[in-house]
Amino acid sequence: MPVLETVLYLLEEFASAIDAGKNIVTAAAIIAAALWFVRRRIRFPRARVQHCVNARPIGNGRLFIRIQVKIDNVGDVLMRLKEACLYVQQVRPLDSSITEIIERSNGQDPISAGSCELPWPALIVRDYDWRKKRYEIEPGELENYNFDVILTDDIETIQIYTHIANRVKWFKKIGWNETSLYDINTEAASATAAEATDSPRS
Repeated sequence: MPVLETVLYLLEEFASAIDAGKNIVTAAAIIAAALWFVRRRIRFPRARVQHCVNARPIGNGRLFIRIQVKIDNVGDVLMRLKEACLYVQQVRPLDSSITEIIERSNGQDPISAGSCELPWPALIVRDYDWRKKRYEIEPGELENYNFDVILTDDIETIQIYTHIANRVKWFKKIGWNETSLYDINTEAASATAAEATDSPRS
């Protein structure tokens, strides 16, 4: 809702109080409340992004990874999804490029000045355009979006990065991000053991 429309809306809501003979202090308080309402920026979408990851061996030296991206609309306005990107990066076993960076640091901080993270090699890069499908999330609602990945079973730990573009502020190229680490072998082995335990015996 534009700023002017918001202020006019609030003034109309309290018009009866003003017409009833309230003094200028009351009118000023109403205007201040309207400005506070706008200042809270509730016309902009807000979201919380989370990952839920599951891995299963599927044979032939391959793993099936299901990455569920949970997008929670924690704001007060309808959230329209525009674009998303998903990165799956290799952490363990260490890639030779990361090993070289660590060895060159000679025991010092391997993160170069001006950087915050190591350049973990990307195993999977996915870009999604949701503008044609018009995905929308109502305020207070949560939606799940599934992304399937096939990896070789020698990968032990992955890092998952998701970016959801903010459609309202497309000109700033900002949005909501989530990064998480997942130990594939440990989690997949535990899940497989649990399934075997819960399976009915003949």
